[in-house]
Amino acid sequence: MKVKGVPLYKMARKGQVVEREPRLIHIYEFRLTSFDPPHASFVLRCTKGTYVRTLCSDIGEALGCGAHLASLRRTVSGPLRVEDA
Repeated sequence: MKVKGVPLYKMARKGQVVEREPRLIHIYEFRLTSFDPPHASFVLRCTKGTYVRTLCSDIGEALGCGAHLASLRRTVSGPLRVEDA
């Protein structure tokens, strides 16, 4: 997503906060695969346009403890699968 032609991630790296319009997303699967406090791993299947980093932050805020995404790996995109690469 861009604001005035500038990608939001570039603005975030500069410490700028930009209000974003809420958007409808669908979470088809959210499966916790491991939990060793304070670290958790999960598998997520969702619609395009889902900001997974923001989702993690929102979950931490809802739990009252804060959270961030340490790593992210896309394993499927449409018909393409990492196993077939």
